[in-house]
Amino acid sequence: MTTGAKILLVLFGYPLAELVVAVGVASIVGWWWVLVIFVVCIPVGIGIMRYGAAATGRSWSAAVATLRPDGGAPALAIEGSSGPAASPVSAAQRSLLIPAGALIAVPGFLTDIAGLVLLLPPVRRRIARRVESAVRRSLPPST
Repeated sequence: MTTGAKILLVLFGYPLAELVVAVGVASIVGWWWVLVIFVVCIPVGIGIMRYGAAATGRSWSAAVATLRPDGGAPALAIEGSSGPAASPVSAAQRSLLIPAGALIAVPGFLTDIAGLVLLLPPVRRRIARRVESAVRRSLPPST
C-alpha cells in the first residue's frame, strides 16, 4: 500500500469509524447523551492538557536543575531526588498527559478511549521508558 493510500485511508477511515461508533452508542443511550458526552469531554481534555503542561514544566525544570556541573547527562527521571520537586513520576510520563488530554478533547469515542488508555500509569510508564531510552541512545556518549 502506498503512502498516499494510507493517508487517504486515515483521512476517510477514522471519521467513518468515529461516526459508526457514535451511531452505535446513540442507538443505546440516545443522541442527547452522546452530545453531552462530547461537550463534557472538551473542557475535561483541555484541563488535562493544562495540568500536563504545568506538571511537565515543573518536572523538566527540576530535571535541568539537577544537571551535574561536570557535564553529566540530564536527569530525565527525578525518582531518587529529595525535596519539594521529588516525585516518582518522570518528566516523560508527565509529558504524555498533553496528548492524552488532546485525544480526550477531540470529539469522538475512539479518541476518548485512546486518551483514557494513555492516562493509565502503566501505559504512560511503558511509553515513557521507550521515549527515555530513545533519547539516551540519541545523546552522544559521555566521557
